[in-house]
Amino acid sequence: MGKIERVISISGDKGSIEVTVLFDSGASKTFIRKDIANCVCTIKEHEKPIDIFLADGKTAIKEIGICALEMKIEGHDIIDVVHVLDADKSAAMYIGWSTMQRYGIGLKFGKTPKEDKLDFSKFVVELNELI
Repeated sequence: MGKIERVISISGDKGSIEVTVLFDSGASKTFIRKDIANCVCTIKEHEKPIDIFLADGKTAIKEIGICALEMKIEGHDIIDVVHVLDADKSAAMYIGWSTMQRYGIGLKFGKTPKEDKLDFSKFVVELNELI
């Protein structure tokens, strides 16, 4: 498991911004902080918040809803549903394994973080993006 940090553009029904995200192969889903989500998309809130447990297995943060986002990542367009966290001390956004697997995005780690790269050699354009 590993993480790579990048600045990407995200857009939703409320607007667009650039955010620093972590591509995290240890995250099962793609998550965004509530304060960032509120800037760009309408959040469809869950009836009850869902506990999301971190890697330590003990610490939980609340997932409060979902929203649809368009993401521009190194020239590649991605449309996905992201899970909204009620957390203010986490990264702005985490691109999780579900999104990376769905679109064929890989992580290549170098000897230093500067050498880390996103691998788009197996990138797949979703059919709904072609319509």
